[in-house]
Amino acid sequence: MSKRIVDALQIELKPGELEMLDRVPTRSAEAYQLYLRARAIMDIGRAENMQAEELLRQALALDPEFALGLATLGETYARRAVRWWASLDSVERALPLAEKALALEPGLLEAQLVQAMAHRLRGEVPQLLEMLDRLLAIAPDHPELCEWAAWSYMSSDQPERALVLLERQVERHPDAYRSHSWLWQCLDMMGRVEEAKHQSQVTMEVLMEAVRRHPDDTYARSLLAAQLVLAGETAAGVAQAERTLDMSPHDGRLRYNAACTFARAGMPERALAELKEGVRQVPTYISDWPRRDPDLASLHDHPEFIAMFGKVEKSAS
Repeated sequence: MSKRIVDALQIELKPGELEMLDRVPTRSAEAYQLYLRARAIMDIGRAENMQAEELLRQALALDPEFALGLATLGETYARRAVRWWASLDSVERALPLAEKALALEPGLLEAQLVQAMAHRLRGEVPQLLEMLDRLLAIAPDHPELCEWAAWSYMSSDQPERALVLLERQVERHPDAYRSHSWLWQCLDMMGRVEEAKHQSQVTMEVLMEAVRRHPDDTYARSLLAAQLVLAGETAAGVAQAERTLDMSPHDGRLRYNAACTFARAGMPERALAELKEGVRQVPTYISDWPRRDPDLASLHDHPEFIAMFGKVEKSAS
């Protein structure tokens, strides 16, 4: 039944979601249909995330004990803070839903992932790392968990741990442009210059294909902008960043990525302006990654950057 619903809706599930079709998470086929629709759009953009919330609320009205639906509703809130779509207050809405889901289905990975996100957003690094180790031991190939863990390791100045996860992800899912982009940044962080240069080229090719297939994918465009600058096509990269801002002017994640492009293009004041606007729209925000992000390295010592994100601690190496 689940597989027929997916086929009827023409939803393209991520590889990690395919095994969900073999579960029996709810006895309501309609609730599951609503869940699948929400899952497919929840991380596309701010507006789609809001739509996903409404779909999940409809699903839970049909089945209040739909644990996977509860966990995913919690994830919609957590992702708002992760993506600079909302303040960290959204975590307070996410955690009770994850806890309720775990009470209904102990060990539910999707609910534990929400808890891991909360640890990261609150700056609870030891708890985050302990939970990620435990979850990866349970589900070492879960795409969303691997991506989240890799980014968290990089934000904790442990890129070597991220590298293992990302290399496996791009091998298994060669069209996953986010994993390609994280892999490039991971290699860049580690100072593996030639490998990073090669991965940058691969990433740009994957992103160009993603944008060709999905012209409205503003996130892919925002990542492509930085890769164009790295390839020496600065004007094209800046133009692509400007286009993403025109397409989604209220998406904090795109402002952040545009800042990365402008910083790489030697436009520090424009980069700082985009960061300041993103921070203005979201008074509390996730701040560990900007201090590690190699795209923003040229800004790390700027007083305005330090005022927003704190002083960057230089690596002992």
